[in-house]
Amino acid sequence: MFMDYRKQIKDLLTFLSNFTPIWRQEVVFSYPRHLDPFPREWIDELLTKSEEELWAIDGGNPDSITDPQLKELFLSLREIEKFPQLEKEISTEAQRYPSWAFFKVRNKKQHEIEKIIQLITNQDILKDSSKIVDIGGGQGHLGRILSYYHGHNVTVIDREQEFLDLGVKRAKKYPAPEQAGELKFKKFNFGEGDDFDHKIDIDERTLTLGLHTCGPLAHRHFDQLLHSKGQSLINFGCCYNRIDAQKEIPLSQAVKEEQEKANISLSDHSLTLATRGHQDENLKAFQLKMKVKYFRCALHIYLYENYQFDDFVAVGSEHPRVYQGPFSEYAYKKLKGLDIEVDKNKLDEYYNDPKTQQIIKEMFVANVIRWQFGRALEKWILFDRALYLEEKGLQVNIFELFDRSLSPRNIGISAIKKS
Repeated sequence: MFMDYRKQIKDLLTFLSNFTPIWRQEVVFSYPRHLDPFPREWIDELLTKSEEELWAIDGGNPDSITDPQLKELFLSLREIEKFPQLEKEISTEAQRYPSWAFFKVRNKKQHEIEKIIQLITNQDILKDSSKIVDIGGGQGHLGRILSYYHGHNVTVIDREQEFLDLGVKRAKKYPAPEQAGELKFKKFNFGEGDDFDHKIDIDERTLTLGLHTCGPLAHRHFDQLLHSKGQSLINFGCCYNRIDAQKEIPLSQAVKEEQEKANISLSDHSLTLATRGHQDENLKAFQLKMKVKYFRCALHIYLYENYQFDDFVAVGSEHPRVYQGPFSEYAYKKLKGLDIEVDKNKLDEYYNDPKTQQIIKEMFVANVIRWQFGRALEKWILFDRALYLEEKGLQVNIFELFDRSLSPRNIGISAIKKS
């Protein structure tokens, strides 16, 4: 498996190196040179598209694109971002549980729980394990199902006592079946130097679960397995933008070597792009995203042109209803937070000026192209993690598990210590 992953990361980095200026570009950062990384003919074509067509293109469907190079880019990205399939196909038949088992559990969480249980049942990830530790398990929905209905001994750990108390309350409310395993809840701030094995009772039969491990917490999950008595792990990462691009990646020697050959690396902007949700969205959600970006870009240009703000200024997000109103209501509040007083009528005049509208639409369609690289960049991060674990002598598998429309962070890594 090692050589296969290395070949895939090599192919991925070779492909991405041809488009480095595009995927590394934070478009609003570089105004007035915001279109430099993009072929002008690509921008011109997308400027002719309707909102419905841009929505389809943003979702990865390039059917309406006529420029052959731009269409080929989209098709190539869809192909290169595919992940390996599981070594053994898992059952798609969900087990039947009592009606109250998933009471007040969101559909997304229920879907993730069912898929993880199918994975554990079908993939021999537990091997001789009899214990499961759910890292950051919150109220323990996953742990409760694993314990009550599959007989595993589960410890749910979380740093928030409030979540754990809710989990204990629910576990007591509904009696455990006779075949249930032991279910424990424990407050623990994972990954901060505590004696994990001793405090959580880790031994050679333990599987640790990380769903979802935020930023560098995934790295601590890997190191915990490497330096503990534990047998195996399942990890789903998220929030890659919280990783230090200069210090914390790459993890593997293989990716480090391939990055040096390709002369590219991940920047903070790259990690933010990889963090974006890659799930399908409806037209209404796309139109809201479009309005949000229009307002944000217009504010950035306004600050640049009138107050010489060269750098991007973080001003926070707003409630969706704010973006349905005039630009002046949004911008006035943001500018006031920067100690800038402006007449609201002048703000609306600026926003509605044809020149401003042209620029912000160019910025938006450029982002539609740039966003397409997010999944490929996430693959870069996850393959680095898989290769790191293989270099440490573990048996590793990386796979797409959850329905992407329900759970966009749907790529898992399993790792088992070899006998």
